[in-house]
Amino acid sequence: MTAQPLDRQTIDVDGDELAFATVDLRPPWAPDATPIVFLHGLGLSLDVWRPWIAAVAADRPVLAIDLRGHGESAAAWSADGYPFERFVDDLERVLDAAGVDAFHFVGESFGGTIGLAFAAANPARVRSVTTCSTAFDGTRIANIAHWPDLVATEEGMTTWVEEIVSGRLGPDVDPAIAEWLAARQRNIDPRVVTGIAICLMGVDLSDAVGKLQAPLLVISPERSPFVDPSNAEALAAAAPRGELAFVSGAFHGVVLSHWRDCVARLRPFLARVEGKPATGGPLATGLDGDWVSGIGSHIAIEVPDIEAGLRFYRDILGLEEDWRHALEGGFLTAVTGLEDATGGVVQLLCPGGSRIELWLHQPRGDDDATTRRTIVDPGLDHVSFGVRDVREVHQRLAAAGVRFVVEPIDVEDPQHPLHGWQAAYFEDPWGTRLEIVGPSPGSGLASGAHEIGTRR
Repeated sequence: MTAQPLDRQTIDVDGDELAFATVDLRPPWAPDATPIVFLHGLGLSLDVWRPWIAAVAADRPVLAIDLRGHGESAAAWSADGYPFERFVDDLERVLDAAGVDAFHFVGESFGGTIGLAFAAANPARVRSVTTCSTAFDGTRIANIAHWPDLVATEEGMTTWVEEIVSGRLGPDVDPAIAEWLAARQRNIDPRVVTGIAICLMGVDLSDAVGKLQAPLLVISPERSPFVDPSNAEALAAAAPRGELAFVSGAFHGVVLSHWRDCVARLRPFLARVEGKPATGGPLATGLDGDWVSGIGSHIAIEVPDIEAGLRFYRDILGLEEDWRHALEGGFLTAVTGLEDATGGVVQLLCPGGSRIELWLHQPRGDDDATTRRTIVDPGLDHVSFGVRDVREVHQRLAAAGVRFVVEPIDVEDPQHPLHGWQAAYFEDPWGTRLEIVGPSPGSGLASGAHEIGTRR
């Protein structure tokens, strides 16, 4: 039986019809629960949330909205487009019509941007905000400035659809998802593409995000060509109660291709917001294919030579160089306390979305090998990388000349939190201790994490 669209209701907003769907699958004896409101981004419809709704509607009511110009709100578009504030007003109109007062908000891309603006202006109504692939500052968005000119012709519109499908899903994706997405994109009026692109590029919610009272969960794909991980880091850092979660291997359309990973991050977040005990920790909640917990924004490691550091961390371990920058004076002097400080930094992307920065500060201290820190010295103990097969990665790294200080060992203590796992320790050329960790063969723990040195 073919999947059927969700049943919509419509409301009239100044002569335009806006569509939305409500779903409540709770048992009739269930207590009251705060609803979730879902709002999609450019080129989609509220049906993109169907797997999310199936995962959460047994616990709480759900409201999903067709963005103006999309789905069954497709006719609601003027020849001149609309200012960003109109989209925020649309959200309020639908909420009021559906009788939704206080709620948790989940938004994708442009939908997330709308939700951030609404939450900042209406703190009493919004219990939490979750954004996926979302920008809050138009100057940070990449690869969309050409869209208004591109979609002006039929041939250009075809090219735009190809760009969107590729940017949302990447090269390795379920063909059924790609086909569904392409069909949605082809149905979008070029005026909608132009109008929303202009809205996005003109938005700056920096002040609003800084005043956001609601807890914020920023879910970021690893490889969006439009809103890269640095946007997510900046958004989470700007919000007073911001949290950041990367989804490894995902492109901009993380809500489609990696919805299970996203829901696995949403559930414990909502539990924390509502003061309920979360089920499981990072190793448990992520066992469905992406079980390795990240290391926050980044870890910085001082090296005596940037290129030598890259030869180890990029060329041997296989981390991906993202960007590099030179710094001097001002900020660098203030944070290091070094007179006439200069510095260079390279940021590397780890499988799983976390990042490592290699730093070189000048003037330098004593680089003599006799001053190398040991494992018992105060400071950074080690950086851990999750892998699928510890012994296989150990053999590969050892063959590349990496010196292991602890060979792969099993955690055999049944009381240890990592019982059933393996670990091995090695060092970079300057004594920084590193670890690879993963499930022991036959332990029954789920596999599926990314290995060092491979990309998927």
